[in-house]
Amino acid sequence: MNLKHRLTPVFIGVFILLGTLSPAPAESLDSLKGNFKKRFPSVAALKKAGKIGETKSGTLEAVRPEYMQDRKVSSIVNAENSDRRKLYQILAKQQKTTPKVVAQRNASRNFSKAGKGEFLKHGDGNWKKK
Repeated sequence: MNLKHRLTPVFIGVFILLGTLSPAPAESLDSLKGNFKKRFPSVAALKKAGKIGETKSGTLEAVRPEYMQDRKVSSIVNAENSDRRKLYQILAKQQKTTPKVVAQRNASRNFSKAGKGEFLKHGDGNWKKK
């Protein structure tokens, strides 16, 4: 029996074993924290410029739809929201709750910490300056 035939069952066994293991988290809390930290200056500047704001659902949105046509704005908003959703999933699992509950808690905290003049999208769907 040649080497190829002897190793085939070994490789099949390894693939079966790997398939039974629970997958590692797509991103760790540390990597998400690093992403947020890197993006923070851009997020803060766009908030201060009145282009983006916090929503009651725990995400960022462009205050006006046309602002999302700016590549920088759309890139920052999409990356931030993607990482927030990942964070909410991780925290929800740890806290034995849902990502929606975690997001709402984060939204509440972000609303209270928002700076004067920043836009906040309330439950009625309207933007208001703090």
